[in-house]
Amino acid sequence: MKRSDFLKSMLGASAFIGMPSAVYSKADYDINELINKSARPVSGGMFGFKVPPIKTVRVGIIGLGNRGQSLIEMFPFLLDNGSAEIVALCDLKEEKVQEAESRVAKYQKSKKKLRTFFGGTEEWKKLADLDEIDLLLICTPWEWHTPMCIYGMEMGKHVASEVPIAYTLDDCWSLVETSERTQKHCIMLENCCYNEEELFVLNMIENGVFGDITHTEGAYLHDLRAHMLSSDYYEDQWRLKHHINRDGNFYTTHGLGPIAFYLGIG
Repeated sequence: MKRSDFLKSMLGASAFIGMPSAVYSKADYDINELINKSARPVSGGMFGFKVPPIKTVRVGIIGLGNRGQSLIEMFPFLLDNGSAEIVALCDLKEEKVQEAESRVAKYQKSKKKLRTFFGGTEEWKKLADLDEIDLLLICTPWEWHTPMCIYGMEMGKHVASEVPIAYTLDDCWSLVETSERTQKHCIMLENCCYNEEELFVLNMIENGVFGDITHTEGAYLHDLRAHMLSSDYYEDQWRLKHHINRDGNFYTTHGLGPIAFYLGIG
C-alpha cells in the first residue's frame, strides 16, 4: 500500500478514534445463560443425508466481488470434467457481472448464454428462483449469508456460503431448521479445512503419526488492514464497518474447522 493511499484511508479510519468505548467494550453476559436460552430441539435428520447424484451440478453465484471472482478461478477442474456448470451470475454492479462472465467463458465448455442479474438489492432473488439451478454459491457481505441461504433452500436449492455462514445463534438454528425441513444441503465453505497443509496434517493423524491426539490449538492471523482501508477492495468498505461495531475473531472456523477434522467431530 502506498504511503499516500494509507494517509488518505486514515481519514475514514479516524472514525474509530471518536467511538465511545461502550461500542467496542466487552459484552456483559453470562455464556451459560446464553447457551441455555438458545437451546432448541433438533431432529438430526441431516446426519448421513444424501440426495441422488447430480451428473452436472448447475451453479448460480451471488456476489462477484473479490471472493466471488476468486472462486470462479477455482472452478476449471470441475468445469472441465463436466461435474459442474455455472449457469447464472448476480452482483450489484454490472461491471462485476461482466468480468465474471469473461472468466467463466475461458473455462466452461458449454457456450450457453449465462443468466445475469445486477443493479438492485433484490436481484439475487430472481437468480435463486430459477428452476435450472441446483446449487447457490453465496459470496456476499456477511449479513446476507443467512437470509440468502434460507431463501435458497426454500426455493428448492442446495446452498453453499462463504465464511461466516451466520453470526448469531438464532441464525445458526434457522439454518439447521430450514435445512432439515426442506431436505436441502447447507454448506459453509470453510476453505481452511482443505488447504494442502491442513490436509497433510490430517493424513498424518489418520495414519497414527502423532499417536492419540489429546490437545489441539488453532488461530487465525491475517493482516487485512490494507484491504479494509482500501476504498475499492471491499464494496463500500463493508468489512471495515463490522470492526467498528464488533470485536473478536470473526473467522473462528478457520482454526476450528481443521481441528474438528483432526478430532473426528461432526
